[in-house]
Amino acid sequence: MELSHDDVLEILELLESSKVEYLELEVGSTKIVANRSGITLGRSPEIPIIAEPPQAPSTVAPASAPSGEVATQDPPRRAEKVGLVKVTAPVVGVFYRQSEPGAPPYVEVGSKVEEGATLGLLEVMKMFTSVTAPSRGEIVEILVQNNEFVEFEQPLMLILPETAP
Repeated sequence: MELSHDDVLEILELLESSKVEYLELEVGSTKIVANRSGITLGRSPEIPIIAEPPQAPSTVAPASAPSGEVATQDPPRRAEKVGLVKVTAPVVGVFYRQSEPGAPPYVEVGSKVEEGATLGLLEVMKMFTSVTAPSRGEIVEILVQNNEFVEFEQPLMLILPETAP
């Protein structure tokens, strides 16, 4: 079973009308983490939290390999790009790259940003949260589309941090 965008909004509306302070819900590939207090809770060992599913190396037998030999290739992984800073979603919601429809995006690939600069907005239940740059640098990859539903702590962009002169 998978949750639709409308299912998630309904869950969040129910949460808003309740006295629940913290909720973690995982259904299929969708995970919702809602925290009213803003306090970061420690992860207990009995609740596994997987931000990105582990990827096992794929096994490929190239045409030129002698019989019985197998070549191992690791799939490309964004997290392994050395020195890049991951910008993650501070809340669950719909990601917007611009302040309003028709406006230019806050940033594009190649944009230079200052620490704290607004990179996008997340909307949940008509409440907007700014996505800000954790460091000064250059946007090298945008990992989500405009108007896409994103999960808490989902990677949104990658920044190549600027080194001090």
